[in-house]
Amino acid sequence: MADRALLSLSPSPSFSSISDRIPPFHPSILSRSTILKTRLRRTIRQICQSELTAESRSLPRLKESLENPFIIKKILKEQVRSGDASATELFELGAVMLRRKVYPAATKYLLQAIEKWDGDDQDLAQVYNALGVSYVRDGKLEKGITQFETAVKLQPGYVTAWNNLGDAYEKKKDLKSALKAFEEVLLFDPNNKVARPRRDTLKERVTMYKGVPVKSKER
Repeated sequence: MADRALLSLSPSPSFSSISDRIPPFHPSILSRSTILKTRLRRTIRQICQSELTAESRSLPRLKESLENPFIIKKILKEQVRSGDASATELFELGAVMLRRKVYPAATKYLLQAIEKWDGDDQDLAQVYNALGVSYVRDGKLEKGITQFETAVKLQPGYVTAWNNLGDAYEKKKDLKSALKAFEEVLLFDPNNKVARPRRDTLKERVTMYKGVPVKSKER
């Protein structure tokens, strides 16, 4: 499931009908995310303990506070406001906004994450992919395509980004570029369940339209 396109989960996927997939994280991002959550839980625990009175302080109440996603989001936002948020934390907050479908905010935090990034390029590719999803869902197809292209340049074997790029090009009616993107997926993952049927369908469509004048110039 990790390699399936962010925006494609059905036999006939489209950006308009399917848009609830959350960006998958690279293993090292997941590791950083775990560290981040551990640090956040310590911070939240300190806040909760300081706010609870001696009479009301209890493990169940503290546990409930630690698991409250709204508290976690509040802490993240506070770190952003104070300027202390790291690139990974900005990425986390951008992912939260993406899940909540608040695309302008998701785009804002993901751009900030890219600006502050000091880690590996392969990890950075995950951020560009998420940014591409945010742009596409917000109706900015061209900007989304640019982010997906950047993601696959940084990490050529990033199957999910290639699938998303193929989706975006097909949405743009650029069938040849879409076909190329899905063929790239199959080079890295020959049995990819998203790319294989899409590639086959696009091959038929490109063959059918072969010789028909199109606006874009042939390379």
